[in-house]
Amino acid sequence: MRTYFEQDGLGNGKTRTIRQFWDKHGGYQWTYFDEKIKQHIEYFLLQRLHGRNLEVGGGWYLSYPDSDVVDVSKVCLDYNLAPKERKHLFDLDGIAKGKKLPFEKHTFDSATLISVWQYLPKPWPVVKELERVLKPGAEMYLINGDGAGVSELIVNQTRSSDIEESFRKRGYGTLLEPIPDSQGGTGEFNSVCVALPRRIGGKRVSRVKDCKRRRKAVESFSGSAFLENYGEWELGTKLSKLRQLEEYPITAYSRGLLERIEEYGRDYERETGDWPVFFLNHSSRIEFDMSVPDDIGNYDMEAVGIKDAACVSEPENISKRDLWFGRCHGYLPVSFNGTLKDAQENLKKAMERLSEPRQGWYDSGREEDKRLVRKAVEFLACPKLNTFARRFGEALESVLKPYSRLNLNSLLKAETASKLEFLAYQHKQRRCVDELIARKKELESEPGLVAGTGKLELGKYVPYMRRYVVSRLEVPLMVDEPEKAELNQLQLDDYATPY
Repeated sequence: MRTYFEQDGLGNGKTRTIRQFWDKHGGYQWTYFDEKIKQHIEYFLLQRLHGRNLEVGGGWYLSYPDSDVVDVSKVCLDYNLAPKERKHLFDLDGIAKGKKLPFEKHTFDSATLISVWQYLPKPWPVVKELERVLKPGAEMYLINGDGAGVSELIVNQTRSSDIEESFRKRGYGTLLEPIPDSQGGTGEFNSVCVALPRRIGGKRVSRVKDCKRRRKAVESFSGSAFLENYGEWELGTKLSKLRQLEEYPITAYSRGLLERIEEYGRDYERETGDWPVFFLNHSSRIEFDMSVPDDIGNYDMEAVGIKDAACVSEPENISKRDLWFGRCHGYLPVSFNGTLKDAQENLKKAMERLSEPRQGWYDSGREEDKRLVRKAVEFLACPKLNTFARRFGEALESVLKPYSRLNLNSLLKAETASKLEFLAYQHKQRRCVDELIARKKELESEPGLVAGTGKLELGKYVPYMRRYVVSRLEVPLMVDEPEKAELNQLQLDDYATPY
């Protein structure tokens, strides 16, 4: 197995094998291109691949569902989402010495090499071995970031245009296609489609499928159109998962947790005269409702006192009650060491100033007022965990409701939608919603753990989720602001097809 000498900043070093290097980086899911690019690659491949794929050097990210994955790192393979029987520990360097991939002839319909080519010291034996295990005429997709890679391990071309030229000179049919970045820009990441040869009339022919149409598509390619189509696909994926939780079990543990939180809040108020406000910061209500003992501390449960923000969540106050809270000092729209009346007055003054005509194109005071009101709206949309939090929310809402220009109802729905969207967000190919779907099945099989049933009411949040995911817009604070955009009145049934 290939080795290299790794040196630290102090001049010390040691010899590592390639497997040891990638195991080290795979331990913390290291990558030099961001999560969004990986998702764009996944979407790009879904439009082009069919049948069984071979992911070469697949690492920890499964870029196409119906794939076998070969990689030199066991750590990366363990994290990869492919089924266990379709993950294969294999050193590609061995192919140049006569080793074979563990597959029969003509097994696969396609192959993908994502950020792999630059690490192959002898790539052409690998290509020949891929010709053996792929079907005649199959296509390979070599996807690279131009010039990107781990510098100490780069032994080959890194730029997609150079890779394409290398294949073209050897008689392969090729096509260079762009994959946009998170902002829709193109040029950094590209895919080289390589057509493997097949015999036609006794001749060796290598031709990219539907090449003319695809070349025209490249010429007219729009990064923004790609992002919009990707956004629609991703929104459909999220909604199809969230739909499985439209009715969900509320655990007996979460009910007991609420009782302990309420009891602690009342004790604290009696002892200090302060209002302890307990709420969920970024987590959704459904996460809390489905919580189990191992979750304590996993959710963003915040504890803030109106008079004294620092003391409510001190460890000595809560350790005996099996509770855990964070502190979010600047979160509530109130001057700490103040009163509920102070909070209402501050909020009312901010709304009065915002209701006045604009003074110039930019007013720093006006921006501060907007931030204060948005904090109030964010808190109103947060799940409240005790009586004091609900009473505090009611007091703030009583200030905001009379202002007809405030887009309050839409803003509250948008805040809830953002939490649901984040619940279904893909991060390193994991989604929190998948854990809850699995937990729902477990709880339904053990009725003794369930105390009730909750409803998600997903349908009313679909237009707001679409704004975040597809249009990447926020709901305007005031209904007559110039940046106001009409909500697309999509219904949940528009995304009824499972993804």
